Order: sequence, then C-alpha cells, then structure tokens
Amino acid sequence: MEQQARVLLTDMMILDKSVSTRPRACLMPQPFHAYRRNLLVKSKKARRGDGEHYTSETNILKTIGPLFLDEYRTRTDRLIAKKTASRKDFDELQDELASNLYVDPACGAGNFLNVAYARLREIETDLIVERSRRWGTMDLTYDVSFEQKLTIDRFWGFEINWWPAKIAETAMFLVDHQANLALAKARGAAPNRLPIRITAHIVHHDALTLDWGQTLPEPTGQTYVFGNPPFLGDHTRTRAQLALMQAAWGSTKQLSRLDFVTSWHALTLRLLENRYGEWAFVTTNSITQGDQPARLFEPIYEADWRIKFAHRTFQWDSEAPGKAAVHCVVIGFTRDRTKKRHLWDYARPKSAPSSVSGVKTINAYLVDGPEVLVGKRSAPLAPDLPEVVKGSMATDGGNLTVTPAQYDAVMADPVMAAYLRPYIGSKQLLSGNKRWCLWLQEMNPSDPARSSELKRRLEGVAVMREASIAASTQDWARFPHLFRQLGLVSDVPFVGIPEVSSENRLYLPVSHLKPEVIISNKVYGAVDPDGIIFAVASSSMFWTWMRTVGGRMKSDPSFSSTITWNNFPMPALTSEQRAALASVGTKILDARAQHPGRSLEDHYAPLSMTPELVRAHDQLDTTMDKIIGAPRRCRTTLERQELLFASYVHMTQ
Repeated sequence: MEQQARVLLTDMMILDKSVSTRPRACLMPQPFHAYRRNLLVKSKKARRGDGEHYTSETNILKTIGPLFLDEYRTRTDRLIAKKTASRKDFDELQDELASNLYVDPACGAGNFLNVAYARLREIETDLIVERSRRWGTMDLTYDVSFEQKLTIDRFWGFEINWWPAKIAETAMFLVDHQANLALAKARGAAPNRLPIRITAHIVHHDALTLDWGQTLPEPTGQTYVFGNPPFLGDHTRTRAQLALMQAAWGSTKQLSRLDFVTSWHALTLRLLENRYGEWAFVTTNSITQGDQPARLFEPIYEADWRIKFAHRTFQWDSEAPGKAAVHCVVIGFTRDRTKKRHLWDYARPKSAPSSVSGVKTINAYLVDGPEVLVGKRSAPLAPDLPEVVKGSMATDGGNLTVTPAQYDAVMADPVMAAYLRPYIGSKQLLSGNKRWCLWLQEMNPSDPARSSELKRRLEGVAVMREASIAASTQDWARFPHLFRQLGLVSDVPFVGIPEVSSENRLYLPVSHLKPEVIISNKVYGAVDPDGIIFAVASSSMFWTWMRTVGGRMKSDPSFSSTITWNNFPMPALTSEQRAALASVGTKILDARAQHPGRSLEDHYAPLSMTPELVRAHDQLDTTMDKIIGAPRRCRTTLERQELLFASYVHMTQ
C-alpha cells in the first residue's frame, strides 16, 4: 500500500503539469478521477456485496447543486452584477462559504467532496477577483492567502476502507492545488500551502459505528451532509449489515424492507437534531416505493424535515469500467419551510431531467401533493372492493412444474395426467405461454408407487427443500406433494392480476381465468361476479395509484394487496356507478375479443394498441375518474395523482 501511495503521488505531480495550463472552465479533478476509478474498480459482484455505486460528476451535481451549490452560485452572480453592492456584502458571502462544514459520510475515494470543493472554490475566486477589481487588495504585500478563506479542512468524509480513504485525502490536495492555480491565473498569485498544515478530514472508520456528533466539530455556519451511501435491499444485506441498521435506527425500530442506505438517514437525523444544516443523498428508488416510504419518512417528518428537492427515478451512471446500472432517486431535505421546492422528472430512466413547474410540496412518493404516508392495510379502504389474494408458491426446484417440452411425456403417464393443471405466473398471464403443474392436494397415497416419474419428482422436491437455508422450507420437505404456500384456488372463473407489469404500458393488463387454472405467487386473483375488480384494476386511475405508491421491480410497477389494492381510495359506489363500471369493463373484453389470438402482451403493446381497445379504456377512465372526483376524464398523471391523494386524505383522516 505504501508503495502504491508513492506511485500515486508521483502520478499526481505528472497530472499537475497537465492541468496547470488548462482553462478555468475545465478546472475539475477529472484526470485524477480517471486514474482513481481504474485503480479502485471492483467487479460488479463485489460492488453489489458492498452496496457501492461509482458516481459521475453529472450525477454528483444533481445532489450538491440544489443542496447548496446552485444557491451560492446564484447569489454570487447577483452580487457581482449589483453595482451598489458593498465590500461588506462580498466579505460576508465569502465568510459564509468558509463557515460551513461539508460532509460526505460514505465518501469512498472522495468524488463528492472533490467536486463540491472545486465548484465552491470557483465561486470564491469570482468573489475575490471582483472585490479586487472594485476595491483593490486587502494587503499591501499582495499575499492572496489573506483573501482566500475556504479551505479543505472544512470538508469531512467517512470511509470504511483504508485505501479509498487515503486516495480521497490525497485527491483533495490536488483539487486544492488546481483551485490555487486558477486563482493565481486570475489574480496573479496563489495561497502558499507549504509546509502543509491544512488537510481534508477523511476518517477511516465504518460510518455506522462512528459517533458523528463527537467526530464532527460544530461550525458557525451550516452542516451540509451529502453523498451516495451504499444501498442493499432486504434480500441482499447480511446479518451483520442488518445489525448495523438496527443500531443506527434504534432497537425499537421495525426495519422490515427498509434499504441499508436508510441507516445514513437515521444517523443524519441524529447529527442535525441540534445543528443548522441540510442534507441530500443519492439512494435506490425503492425508498419511495411500497411500504418503505411510511417507515422512512415518518421519523423524518416528525423531526420537522421536509423535502427541499428531488430527482425522480433515473438510471445512475458512473465513470467506472464495468459500471453497474441502478435506478436511483436524489432527495434533499430542509427544515426551512420558506424555501422553494424543486422537482425533476425523467420520461425514461435514461432520459435527461426536466424540471417540474409550479411545485409547492414534494411528498414521500416524489409527487407534488399532501405529505401522506401510505402504510400496509389488511383490508380494502374502498367499501366496494373485495380482497385480492396471491396465488400459490411451489418451492419445488421445478419438480412440480411441467414445461411445454415435458407436457407430452407427463400426459402419457396416466397417474400424473390426472393431476395436471394449467399453472400461470405473471409471465404466462401476459405472454400467453403455456405452463402446467402437478396439483396433488388430493393425491392418492399409492400413486407414487404406480408412477416412477411421479416418485422421482416428489423425491426431488424433498431433496430441494431439505437443502434450503430456511427452516420453514426444510420443514415442508415432509410434504413434497404439496405446494409450499397455498394461495387462491377457485372453483369458479376469477380475475388474475400480474404482480409486475412493464412501466411502458399505458394500462395494467388484467385477465379472466378459468377455474381449473392454478395461479402462482406472481399473480393476484379474486372472484369477480359483477366485473368491478376487473374494471377498477384496468383503469388508468388505479394504474396511476400503483405506479405512485406501489413497489417496483427495477423500474416496473409492482402490484400488492396490502399497499396498492387495499389503500386504493375509491369512495362508496352508487348502484349506477357499479353498473357503469361493469358495462365499460365488458367493452374492454369485447375489444380484445376482436383479436382472439393475441396475448395480453400483444393487446397492450404501447405502440400498437387497437383504436377499439383504447376507446374502451377511455370510456372506463371517464367513469372511474369521475368516481374519484374529476369533473371529466383526466388528461394527465398529475391530475389523477392530485385527486387520489385528496381522496386518500378524505377517507383516512
């Protein structure tokens, strides 16, 4: 490591020569960033295990820009443009820049700190140059050290790994030197940093076991906390990481599916409890979906924090080879209710951001609407909606499942053929592809002895379950003929709703299924005698609700009974409204019936829906939108979101 450090310092000296002649507009530590990211790059698997995601400068600025940088740049430009500004005005703004503490509590190799310091030094240089132009220098010796106030010791980082921590510390010297070169070019002199007495504070320590309040001095100005902490879902975090999360949030906090990244939210809340400051993190978009918002934002709201700005879901890019593509949001918080809110949206995860106009309040779902939190609900809020139930989960290692390639052989076995049933998950529901299962709830105990293939399959189930790390699954090795979890099984026709559907679709595809069908745990179902479930789930209003408050698989909306369905805020229906919903639902089925060979995937391909099907959905939306409170069919997602949250508030408070 020490040899690598010496090589690194040598390379810095070489890089210093290359950047010293660069124009000021290019004054960024990017040459060193390129060196650093190649030195630090990990495999995708290793990054995933640590929850790491390297960061591009563009995305760094999405975080620190609206947190503090944009405001300082705007104030500086206005001050320079103001002919009546006093020298005191310039001094006070420069003093303010230098009075703050800038903290990245998961700094890695220091990207966020580097860019923040470089951009703030640009702002300070502009102030120094303009002040000198107007009033001359402060000191007859022309030592610019007396004029330059923002130094790297105002920047703090926490990093768990030694080598990135050392690189972050060293990189700050390079950024400082680049900034000094720019100041020298503008003013003819630069601060004298030798011998080195001032350094950035990069603490080599696990941020989740560090006492932030004891470590960080309390500044006279603000404490800005920002960065890109590691994110890991509840299915990928280790027991040790879970223990760290629990310690961060406190022993009484129910973590459930909270992402590992929220540990940094908890510790930031604790740090800023009695300090002036603001904070912003890049996180996985899952913290704004499903049951996470209620668990995360309740303590944030209770501590009087509100969302200052946010970037809705976008694909996070990095400058690392073999970079990982993740779907992220950026959320910044303030306690100042007077500050203007800023919200950016993305037409697609890879699209450029577009500013949303007229934003008044940003809630936990990154919508301009009431600050409500939608938690799990055990029964439907809407009085006219019945419960929907998940299908059955085999947990069988494929032994109770029959593929098209296996179908003929299974049907040729008279013992197994008697138990064969269509088995439909989300993929089969949408694509129309075939799959079957051996439904052995009423199996004759002597049947395995009469079919060697059935016996082989049941033995395979037992072996698979015995090898599971879950004790509950191991226990079910005693019952290899049964599905591990039993869901909806109907003896009459019923409605099937896919758990996940593409975000690109205009509607949620819903199907009618025959009673012999077994649905998997990736499909929700319910008996729907009058067509109300089909109509509600097929509406744009419900699709908007699902996309807004539901969970996601990557960027695709995910249906759930407890969050999306049970919380859907549909008021009590009149008999006329029930009849209207049933009628327009039938028209959707009629439009599909004109093309009987098409799958739901075909019917709802965004660029090729038939006019008949679109018009049928328009009629459904006119009916449903009016039920939720619209005077006519809504034209935008925002209209529906406003109505939905207003109805939810009315029905729950």
